[in-house]
Amino acid sequence: MRPIHLLLILLVLMAGCTQQPVRKPVQEKAAERPALTPQQQLEARALQQRRQGDLPGLTLTLEQLAPLVSEGDRRALAVALHDAWRRADAVQIEAAWESGVPAAGAWALYAERLQAGDADPLSSVRLLFDSRETPLLSLLRRQALAPVRRNLAVLLPLSGPYAQVGLAVRNGLVRAALSPASPELTLRFYDTHGADIDTLYQQARDAGADVIIGPLLPDNITALSKISTLPTLLLNRPANGFGDAFPFQTLSEAAQLNARLRQARIRRLGILFEDHGRALTLRNAFARLWLADVGQRADSVPLPHTNRTLRSTLDQLLHVDRSKARRWALQRQLGHRLVFAPRARHDLQALLLLTDARRTAVLNPLMSFYDIDIPRYGSSLLMPERFDGRPQPDLAGVRFPAFPAMLAPGALPSPLEAWGHDALQVALHLDRRHGCLVGRTGHISLRDRIHDRLLQWLQYSSHGQLTKDAP
Repeated sequence: MRPIHLLLILLVLMAGCTQQPVRKPVQEKAAERPALTPQQQLEARALQQRRQGDLPGLTLTLEQLAPLVSEGDRRALAVALHDAWRRADAVQIEAAWESGVPAAGAWALYAERLQAGDADPLSSVRLLFDSRETPLLSLLRRQALAPVRRNLAVLLPLSGPYAQVGLAVRNGLVRAALSPASPELTLRFYDTHGADIDTLYQQARDAGADVIIGPLLPDNITALSKISTLPTLLLNRPANGFGDAFPFQTLSEAAQLNARLRQARIRRLGILFEDHGRALTLRNAFARLWLADVGQRADSVPLPHTNRTLRSTLDQLLHVDRSKARRWALQRQLGHRLVFAPRARHDLQALLLLTDARRTAVLNPLMSFYDIDIPRYGSSLLMPERFDGRPQPDLAGVRFPAFPAMLAPGALPSPLEAWGHDALQVALHLDRRHGCLVGRTGHISLRDRIHDRLLQWLQYSSHGQLTKDAP
């Protein structure tokens, strides 16, 4: 059975080693007491140093205590010290360096590298301290105990106008955490709606968070960037050079569309696009890339705000409106009605539809009506709010980039949940600066502290069934 003194040390260590005022020892009346063993003397000293907030002295004492206890107790001490130093602040680390205690200096360096996101903080310790690790640091290496359990704080709008987004992301995070491949971890969720970010951050620190996921909204990101020192995965674009970012929008999507159309040897392209929001941003980014090649041309027409004039907009792009105008001119000249079938242009090699699935389902069948058989491409805007797997015959033949999760709607039923799922995978690899992760939203890679994704190309078959699109 573990000695009662050692249990007390571990309990108070797990509660955190914060700086406290030094208290004068209480004078007790002399009494007959049995002599303390060396182990008990060290345990008593460790408890006193813990009360005084003397982390360097406590570290030395526990290193001296390690050879006197069982293997299981040494393991527990190593984990407890790792946890205490992981939460150490700059004052405690500086005090360790100034103490002149080699063991405390080694742990201080370990804490600095660990908090900086070093994938192997013990390597720095071995280099600076002549390849000599303390007994408990060595145990961390042998048992791979650092870190033992990840503690992640998730800052999301779980109420208010953005609650639908926040709750869906939360569901994806929980699904990922419950998967058999997930490491041991703790997720704690904090509602950012109407909350003070400083307060939420302090609550997360006090609960032992070592990584933050979120926030989502730009104002909250700016507020967090001014105070946080924890590794952070933002769910929007970064602010003030703070944190890594994993936004919902695929920032390289325009480049992926450009590459795919060039691969298909498309030179003359027609574009129908929404003139607002994500579609307009995507169209502008794509047009810059596409028109940079002098051999490529694109005719763009913005879509109307209502569906009643969608057909006339397509007529404008396909020059059907010009054919109709020639008919009316001829009728006026000849003085009688003409049997007429409008003629569409046939110089376009492909059509790019930058709108959602509902409007694409109106436009796509009109191509058959005009007897125009050219490839039709879409964007990730075609992803529905919920993946239901139902056939979409009005989208037959349309190719578009999307999250791979769309092919397996039962696992993650929405794009937002797939995003939340992958956010956890990225957050767990922040300290390793991963090369590429294969996620439910695509192949995720890191560039300039933004985790972007390579989307999966999909296609609706002639019967409206969703399939992978071979390049």
